[in-house]
Amino acid sequence: MNKPTLNSLQKIIEIGMGTSLYQISSATCSDFGQTPNQWDISQHDKRIPSIENKVSAWETIENYLPILQKMGIKHLRFSVEWNYIEPTPGHFNPKAILHYRQIIQACLRHHIEPMLTLYHFTQPLWFQLKGGFEQEKNIKDFLRYAQFVIQELST
Repeated sequence: MNKPTLNSLQKIIEIGMGTSLYQISSATCSDFGQTPNQWDISQHDKRIPSIENKVSAWETIENYLPILQKMGIKHLRFSVEWNYIEPTPGHFNPKAILHYRQIIQACLRHHIEPMLTLYHFTQPLWFQLKGGFEQEKNIKDFLRYAQFVIQELST
């Protein structure tokens, strides 16, 4: 039996890839007006290893999309960082929303379907300090953020 190649797989399945913004960004909190998330604090306190990003797809995604397109990638799943979008409760960051819109439009220009993840294990520090998802009363905060993102990025 022959080993499948990328070209042969593309004839029977659609190929996509996914990532987390937190894993691919070298942006600091001040770069996009966001506040820290719980992982930023854990790294600062040396409770988890620091991620040293030398290449940042968040800032330079346009450089990578032609490569993904040439590879036959049809879908790109990426996370929306809650702390970028809503740095403080009820206050939304237009700079971050604009950047996400630009990423979505760039994907579409390269015939790559964007697929957004609204929660990829990072949350704003303000939400974490309120007890995060362990407190049922906090679910309204996530719903506010999710509704805002869906409204702003689906138009």
